[in-house]
This record gives sequence, structure tokens and C-alpha cells, in this order.
Amino acid sequence: MNNFIKPGQIIGSGTVKYRVIYASAVDCVLCDLNKTSLSFYSIGTEALINLLNAGTYSILDDGEEYPLFDENALPPKWREAYLRNKKIVSAVKNEYGPDYLKLIGKQPKPALQKIREEADISNVSLWKIITHWMQSGCRDYSLVNERYFLPKQKDSTTVKKAGRKTDSGKSPFEFTSKDISYVDEAVQDFAKNRVMSMQDAYDRLLSHYKVLITHKDGSVYPDFPAGCKYPSYRQFAYQLHKRLSKRDIDVIKTSAREERNQKRVLLGKERGGLIYPGELCDADATPTDYFLVSKYDPEKVVGRANMYLIIDVLTGMIIGESMSFEDNSNAAVLNLLLSLKREQRDLLLNETGFTLASDDIWPTDVLPTKLRTDKGVEFTSKETMRRLKELDITAEPVPAASGSLKGSIEKEFRQFNLAHAEEFFHAGLIEKRYDSDHKEMACISVQEMRKLMVSYIIYHNTRVIESRERSREMIEKEIDASPKSLWQYYCAKNPLTHLINCNNIEYIWKLMTTAKASLTRKGIYYKGLYYTSPRDVELNVRLMSLQSTEKFDIRYDESDVSHLYYVSNNAVVQAVLNPSVSEYQDYKGMTWDEYLHLHSMDIEQKRAAKLKNNVEKTNHRERVQMILQEGSKLKPSAKNLKANRIEEKERDNNEHSAAARIEGIILDAKNTETVINTGGNEINNEQPADEKSTATSDLKVPVVTDDDSDADIKAKMMKIARGEK
Repeated sequence: MNNFIKPGQIIGSGTVKYRVIYASAVDCVLCDLNKTSLSFYSIGTEALINLLNAGTYSILDDGEEYPLFDENALPPKWREAYLRNKKIVSAVKNEYGPDYLKLIGKQPKPALQKIREEADISNVSLWKIITHWMQSGCRDYSLVNERYFLPKQKDSTTVKKAGRKTDSGKSPFEFTSKDISYVDEAVQDFAKNRVMSMQDAYDRLLSHYKVLITHKDGSVYPDFPAGCKYPSYRQFAYQLHKRLSKRDIDVIKTSAREERNQKRVLLGKERGGLIYPGELCDADATPTDYFLVSKYDPEKVVGRANMYLIIDVLTGMIIGESMSFEDNSNAAVLNLLLSLKREQRDLLLNETGFTLASDDIWPTDVLPTKLRTDKGVEFTSKETMRRLKELDITAEPVPAASGSLKGSIEKEFRQFNLAHAEEFFHAGLIEKRYDSDHKEMACISVQEMRKLMVSYIIYHNTRVIESRERSREMIEKEIDASPKSLWQYYCAKNPLTHLINCNNIEYIWKLMTTAKASLTRKGIYYKGLYYTSPRDVELNVRLMSLQSTEKFDIRYDESDVSHLYYVSNNAVVQAVLNPSVSEYQDYKGMTWDEYLHLHSMDIEQKRAAKLKNNVEKTNHRERVQMILQEGSKLKPSAKNLKANRIEEKERDNNEHSAAARIEGIILDAKNTETVINTGGNEINNEQPADEKSTATSDLKVPVVTDDDSDADIKAKMMKIARGEK
């Protein structure tokens, strides 16, 4: 028996096997082949030989036979992996060979870590490569993908086709490269169209398999030819899901931003880092879930009102509100910001008939330090940005399709609608059902909706938020989680500093819409209207001395066209529509939207009138030219100008005398068989036997007849004028 020990041999007994990794005259290193992890044993060479001689162990394999391969014949990906693995084991051999005992143990292995980083693989993959290489006797074949050495399967027509049978029981469709291109095209169409369903994409795929066919009834339309095979819907769905993951489909049906927002991890709280009330507030609007009737005519349905709210994020306190039909307008934001002032809150309470037990229930005169809104046009307009800047409020618009980034107010809108759903079930509640009767059952007006909103604000600001976490200090001091208590608690710790420090008029002035008007001798001109300020002597003196128009800074309320406002001598002055212009009386009480609609109609009508005037002016010029052309053919004499003028005047007056006009009237009266007797009574349709003699004898004044000449008629008219018979 040859007991010469060399690397690569397998020594063992029964199921116990070891691979010789290192052998010298002194000792040997064996690798355990029964373990999946790397395990070495160091044993003296003489002791190992004695075990072999005693028959305890035997040499099971000399290690001379192992799989051979051609490196250049490997597939590209496998060859790339092989070269990487070979580089790894070469570095390990240089660093830890020849006995490799330093590879085992828990001591740090910085060299091995460096090898792993250079190879850009995981720690598990690195140890797997080294273990396979060691257990193979450090042979390179262990660095090749194991599937390369598997026996090649022979092609056979008897192999069962993979795939599920179709609904008709036929064998599954086999895809060719052409069919795959059709599938790719259908998947691309599906990925580009948000509203396209998988069934729509499948129908588009089937269009490639249809041809125009003339049927028995003579009609021609696309259909499947006889014997045509095409993919089933299940096969297409499988192919689509191979190309698109569930996340890809979610992005297609919504958007990448929305998909990311819906599935993000919710680890923090939106009030994190806030220390005082008003530091961060949310503002937004929502249409209420109830149809309303007109306040002025309850028989008319007017649709839904829009509710705007401002909520403090730290405490959950509602500090601002607005309920109106304004939507996406600067007027809505104006009303919302106005509600922060105490006078405006008290005005709303008086209007709705509510009273507060204490001002802490509804704090006022507090300005948000930062106001978080969406990117709606009413919150991002230049006018809103100007208002916020003037009030020293920092605007923080959140990205589009990210309503959860201002969850405080979004949740409150839902709570508002849910809180009244039961009571409004048969009173105008909008249901997403085909038989919803909200229009027929509407019964309250916007005024009642304001009462409902005020009642809800009082309820919300005093109720305990059960899901709100409390600190240890809050629990010990028995501070409940109601917005009112939280507001008082945080105000005591960090007093409010960002307050409204101006009177009501100055605050309203800051929120009014800014504009540029013109100063003229007629007054303040803006949008086609003239305004005056009779009591402002300084302005009137300035108007009287004007040589040309000047620009003038004004502000106005979008809901009132009757007044403009400006600053004079550090005071807000009101200008009114010029009362001397009677046409302006119809504009009083109008909103600017109503007036601007009329103003645009006026401009269009004036434009049309101007075009008409141009046409009429052109026609007039053409007639003048024709008249001049007729007169230009004559060559008159300039002699006896005065006598000629007198003669021309007499002739012209004679042709256009009043008598000629009266003659026509009398003749018309006779022709209509109506005569006037001396008593002034009308006698209609009476025809005597001898008309001429009877009419002449009855009348005691000269009567004009058809037999009279022009001279006779004039003579009779002179008698009538002198009162003669």
C-alpha cells in the first residue's frame, strides 16, 4: 500500500472524508469534506501515516482525476465569473498559503476583507468560493459554474410542452420571436397609457393576428383566419408580469411620486421639532359633502359650499375658517386670513348666534410663522404671496399629490364630513350612488353651513384627541389632549410672539388686493370706472393741477366694486364711484367678477360698433364722392351771387313749405273716407247719395276737392289760415 501523502488526496473511512491541503515531512493540514463551512485539522505527518498503516484511515482518492475544461469555451458570463474567482483564490493563496491555517479562527482578517472589497462581492459569496476551492483540492474546476459540467440534455420531440392548456382545451401557444415582438409592443402601449387595462392591451395584441375576411353575409371586418393560433389572455398576463413588476404597474396607473408617497415608511410625527403654537399651520380647502339651497330663494339648489381652514399642527387648534362659494380664488384666501383677527371672529359669532365660554376655545390675533399649503392657484398666486410676505408669514407649499404631508388638515376635513353624515342622510348628503337624492333633499343654505362650521370648531377645539400622545409632564399635571388644553400648555412654556399688532382697519388694508390706478382730471380711473374722494382736499388739489395722467397705488375688495382704498397722510381713505355719473348707479353692490364680465362685454360691443362706424364712414365717403362727381361736370358763373342766393332760397322754401305737407295729410284723410264736421266729430264710412254736393253744403269752411287746381288749393288754405268761410 502506497502511504505517500500529497496535497489533493482524499483520506477517510466510511462517510468521514478529508482532503489533504498541505503536506510536509513534519505535519499535514486536512480539510473536512463533511461540512459546508471551511474546517481545517492539523496533524503530524508521522501520526497520519501510522493511522493509514493501521487501517484506521485509507486513501480514498489520489486526486489525479478531476473535470477538465477549456477556459475560452466558457459562456461570457461564466468566464467572467471564473476569472474573478481565480483572482480571489490567487490572492488568498499568496496571503494565507501554503497551510491556510490563518483562514480559520475569529482573529481579524484585514487582507481577506480587502480581497472581498476589490471583488465587490458579499462575505457569504467569498467564503463559498474559498470553501469549494479548498474542498476540491485547490483545483480550478471548482471556480466554474457547476451547471457547466452537467450532462447536456438532448432535444426530443416527445418532451411535454410547458404551460397550461387554453380554455378550449387546446395545447398552449408557443411563442416565436415575432410573437414576442407583438407582446413587447402591447406591453409598451400598456406602460404608456394610464387608463389602458390589461384586457385592452391584450385586445391590441390580438389585432396582429386578425385579417380582413369577407363573411357569408357579405360583410368585411377583421377576424381570425381558419386555423389561426394566438396567445391566450393568461399567457399574455404572464408575459406582461415578467416585464413589469407590481411597483411598475402601480407607477403606470398613478405616478412615481404618488406611489412613493403611498408606500413610504411612517416613522416620525409631523409635529416633531415644533415648540410653540402657530409655529407651523396647515391651510387647505374642501367642498362640503352637502348640497345647499339659496339663502335668498330656498326653492333653488345652488350646489356645494367650500370650507377653508387653518389648523395649528402642534396643538390641533383650528384658528382660521371660511365658508363660501369661492373656489380657487384670492377672495377665499382673503376671507380665511381675515378670520384670524378678533373682530372678524366676533362678527361671525354674532352672525351665527354663538358665544364662547372663554377666548381660549378659539384663539385670535395669532399669525402662523409658517403656513403649509398645497400648490393650488389660490395659495400660490402672486397676490397671496404678497399678503403672506406683508404679514411676515413663510409659505411652505408641499409637492403635488402629497396630501399626507399636511395630514392634520386633510384628516380634519374627513372628520368634519363624517361627524354630520348621519344627520344629513336625508338633508342633502352626497352619496356616491346612482340613487343619491342629495339635490332633491337639500334644505339648508350657506348661512346654516356657517353655523354648522362654527359649532364644529367649538366642538373640535374642546374635545380630547384620544390618539394624541402625551409627555410625562402632561400626565403628571393632568393636561388632557384637547386642542384648548394643549394650546394653553405650550403657550405657558413658550409665549406667543408672532401676533397681529395692528388695528382692524390696518389689518384689512394689508389683505386687500393691490392694483395700479390712474389719476386724471376726472378722478381716480380704474378698469373703466371713475372714483372720487370729496373729503380728501389734498387729492382734489392734486387732480386740479394735473397736466397728464399719473399712476396711483390703490387697494380694493374683490367683492365690492363701489369703493377703492388708498393711503393719504398715513391714513386709509375710501374713494367712491363718481355719483355724478348716473350709469354708475347700476354697478353699486356688484362684485368685481360681475363688473369685469360686463366690462368685457362693453369692450366687445364698442369694438363691434367701431367696425360698424368704419363701414358707415366709408359708405358716406363714397356717396360724397359720387355727389361731387355729378357737380364737377358743371361750370357755374360767379356773377350776381346775392341775387342768385335770394332766388334759390325762395324756390327751395316753396318746394319744402308746410302747406305742401298739409295738402298731403288732408288728401289722405279724404281718401280714407273720414271727414270732420264743424263740431269736431268723426263720421266714418257714411257715403251720401251725392257725395260732392252733400260734403260741400254741410261744411262751413273751404274744402279741398279732387277737381281743385294747385292755385285753388293754395287760395283755400289761406282762407282756412285766416279763419274765413
